[in-house]
Amino acid sequence: MTPRATLAAGLLAALSLSVAAARGAHPQAASRYVPREEPLPGPEVRQPVAFSHRVHAAAAKLECLDCHEGATRGDAATIPQAEACLVCHASLRTESPEVAKLVAAAARGERLPWARVYQVPDFVFFGHREHLAAGARCAECHGSVETRDALRKEISTSMTACLECHRRRQAPVHCAACHVLGH
Repeated sequence: MTPRATLAAGLLAALSLSVAAARGAHPQAASRYVPREEPLPGPEVRQPVAFSHRVHAAAAKLECLDCHEGATRGDAATIPQAEACLVCHASLRTESPEVAKLVAAAARGERLPWARVYQVPDFVFFGHREHLAAGARCAECHGSVETRDALRKEISTSMTACLECHRRRQAPVHCAACHVLGH
């Protein structure tokens, strides 16, 4: 057998096992995963504009989806840009140096380089819309963001944590639910 044929046979065998596991032939397949320790809470993440979720949730009575509206439409929750912030801050706290950063970014047409706090690996597919539709609430995966001035990763996004949640909710736990097989 040529090396290419050997590789193809190996890939076909691995795919067959993956499909069998996805169909339930190996119900313990997902539980064989050996978790990696994830130190939590993580460090505070510095942002290009100081932003307090606590102040915006308490004083402005904003809900998560008021600013992260993409979560209801697709995979990404989306992070608001300066123009969205200036809907209110064109007349509120205009003397603030942080609001001045928003004004300057909007005037230059620049996107704010917000730093991610939560991120799953590229080979994991997570859709905010599907999770919200299934009844998940933002705090289940992100913690009590509405009480925080600065954010840090508080809740694990490890495979173990996701599988535990899926099992509690009786959601799919087969590999293909979150991963594209072969990548």
